[in-house]
Amino acid sequence: RTIAAALSDDAAQNTMTRTQSEAKVKRIFQFKTRGAAPEIVNRVAESLTAMECELKVFEEANKIKACKLSSKGMIGVVAQVYVLDGDLHMVEVRRGKGDILEYAKFYKELVEDKLEDIIEEIVEQVVSMGGNDDD
Repeated sequence: RTIAAALSDDAAQNTMTRTQSEAKVKRIFQFKTRGAAPEIVNRVAESLTAMECELKVFEEANKIKACKLSSKGMIGVVAQVYVLDGDLHMVEVRRGKGDILEYAKFYKELVEDKLEDIIEEIVEQVVSMGGNDDD
């Protein structure tokens, strides 16, 4: 094996590593609902409790921090209610920690089984978390 081939392999590896780290994306899961913010927070908290989550509710911030032990370890979740207009609210559900696939199953159960009757519209945003736009 030549030095040029080894350098070429290293350069390719560096490019792959850089590309993977720069190409990170974050999915933000949100849904729109109507009602008073405290009622929405209570409903989300009840649903999380029914899913066997430990939770802490921050009523003044309309925020819930929850965690659940899954088959692959602990999943951390943060749910926050934002006012859009009058009684229209956006509920954002973020993964704090834990396995991404377990979180996806968790989120699906929360939205499709526990909160489906209060959801008006589901919104998923994909946000780039780095990268170089000059390429």
